[in-house]
Amino acid sequence: MLPFVIRAEQMRTLRAPFLAGFVDDARQHAQRRHPDVVATMGDDGLDTHVRDAIAEAVNYDLVSKRDVLRYLSLTLTFGLRWRDSPDRRWMHEAMSAGAPTPSVRGGSARLHALYREVLARLSRNEIADRAGA
Repeated sequence: MLPFVIRAEQMRTLRAPFLAGFVDDARQHAQRRHPDVVATMGDDGLDTHVRDAIAEAVNYDLVSKRDVLRYLSLTLTFGLRWRDSPDRRWMHEAMSAGAPTPSVRGGSARLHALYREVLARLSRNEIADRAGA
């Protein structure tokens, strides 16, 4: 029996409708959970942010819709491109596959550990969101 192979071009074609639907879901999530931030972005800015956040989420090995939407919420609160921000680099390092804690190797586990750490640091006033930065 020959293996079933999907070429990259075919995968892009199959993925396009799914991605469009997911971007719509992500936009709705952003509008529902972060209306103040979204109001400052405009439609084009929100579309760009959502697509950039999804791309970053994939790079951090996030695969479930729940995880990607949680990651989107973090980016709406703290901005994108954490690796480029001195104040947010620790967030990038916590999400990177080489995270030092062996128990948080998977993308989903790293995200949940980061989320707990963010909440702890916020409660101790050690970090500020974009509005407070």
